[in-house]
Parts: sequence; C-alpha cells; structure tokens
Amino acid sequence: MLGLSAQHTLGDLQPLAAKTIQLFVDEFAAKDAAASPDVLVLTALPVELAAAKHALGIDEDDYGFQSEHGIHVWRVKVEGRNGPLTCVVASFNGAGNTQASAVTSMLISEFRPHAVFMMGIAAGMRSKLKLGDVILSERVVAYEGAAALSGGVMVARPDMSKPEFRTQQDMGAYLASGSRLARLARHAESVGLVFPLSSAAGEVSTALNPTLTTIAAGEKLVRDEQLFKKMQELHGKVCVAEMEAHGVFEACSRHEVPALVIRGISDHGDHLKDDALHDVASMAAAVVTADYIAHGLILHRK
Repeated sequence: MLGLSAQHTLGDLQPLAAKTIQLFVDEFAAKDAAASPDVLVLTALPVELAAAKHALGIDEDDYGFQSEHGIHVWRVKVEGRNGPLTCVVASFNGAGNTQASAVTSMLISEFRPHAVFMMGIAAGMRSKLKLGDVILSERVVAYEGAAALSGGVMVARPDMSKPEFRTQQDMGAYLASGSRLARLARHAESVGLVFPLSSAAGEVSTALNPTLTTIAAGEKLVRDEQLFKKMQELHGKVCVAEMEAHGVFEACSRHEVPALVIRGISDHGDHLKDDALHDVASMAAAVVTADYIAHGLILHRK
C-alpha cells in the first residue's frame, strides 16, 4: 500500500473519486425513477397541462419523457408536510370519460401511484358558483346512464361515486385549515394568477377559496342552461358539469387507488360559454391542486 501511495498523486485519485461518486448518484437516481410516485396528476386539455406544470414548478419547455404506452409524463418533487413527495403529471390529451378511464388505467398500471388527482376546468351553475371558483369533488354523478322503455320513455339510471373515506377526511381537514387562504394567495401571486375585474360571461371570483361540490360527469359539452338544471333532478347538489371525472373514478376504483377531482370554473354551461377564462380557471385549479398535495394530502401507502 505504501508503494502504491508513492506512485499515485492526489491528482491521479481525483478522477477515480469523481467516477465513484457519480456511480452512487446514478444508482440513487435510477432507484428514485423506478420507485412508485406518491401522486399522479392528470389533465385533459393542453391549457390544463400547462397550468399544472407551471404550478408544480416544471419548466414550460420541458417535454418530460414517454411512458411505455407513449404517454408524455413529467416527474417532479413537491415538498409536503411530512417530507418530499414525488408527483407524476400526464394528460389524456382529449375530453371524455372513456379516454380518461383508459389513460388513467394505463398510467396506474405502469407507475402504481398512491393517489390520483384530476384537475382542470369545468362549467359551474350560474346561481351557485363564480367564474374562477375552484371546487373539490364531494361526489360524482355519471348522468348518461338510462333505460329506454316502450313508448319512447327514458328513465335515468345515474351512477354515483364518492372519494374514499380517508380522502373525505383529508378534504375536511384541509378546508378547515386557517392558513390555507393566505398560502393560496401567495402561490397565486407567484405564478401570475390574476382574476379579471369583470367578464361578460358572469361574475368573477376575487380570490382562491375552494369548496366541496357535486359534479355531473358525462359526454356532453354543456351550453344549455336547461340541460344543466335537469342534472339537478338526478342529485339536488349538482352544480358543476364536466366530462372526465366519472372515468377517472372508475379507473381508480378498479385499481383501488384513492382519487380526487379539482376543477376551476371557466364558464356557466349556457349560451355565454366561451374560452376566455380557460387560462385563469386552469391556473386556479392547478394552484389549489399543488397546495392540496403539499398541505392536505395524507398518503396511506399499502
């Protein structure tokens, strides 16, 4: 050993030390990449995906990587209450419950997340919600199911889903947190979320203050106020309409993974519906999603 020490200077050993350290770093990174993520965050539209990336601190020009099924995926760390959480972000790249269910199932099978969040925009009933409001899914009513009887009579047969009991408890605790509103305001400012002072489509929210709401999910892009109101005949608490929540809940139920849907209200599902507030509503939902993951989520790893 003495002879070896005499022949090798410190400069000779530095490259070897650097390679050894890099091997450890690469091994740690490989294990981290192979580990199941804590949370899967899902979106349907490009505007929603862009908002999710921004709120979670992913560079807008980061193209992520492709899953084994060719789905673009982004992996990011979020500092949670009890330490860092690994999030995987992906998009259905299209609307509808069938697409949502299929893509969610593929991603759960491949990545095995411990919780699933679906976030994005939705229509909110004019008498109940303002544009830019954010809601958490108290329950989801799948309104498309029906029986066609003789004489042209249609009988509704809706399906209903609720977040599992632990998730309901997490939501209640999160919404009771006294620091929530100030924290959401700071995050909104940091990502440049500004609510417009007014909109021709209706009254606009002035701050982030998420609430629990019943969602109607189906295959219709709702621009009819009367159709929206008829959904309340299926469940009196319906005041949000969208097109993916049922598919996400179905997939998560099959895989026994807890799910939660978070929506920003972009329109009122009537004749004034347009795309003007898609960016604002998407970012509002994204900020609440990021905050809930960091401060409201309690993981129950199996």
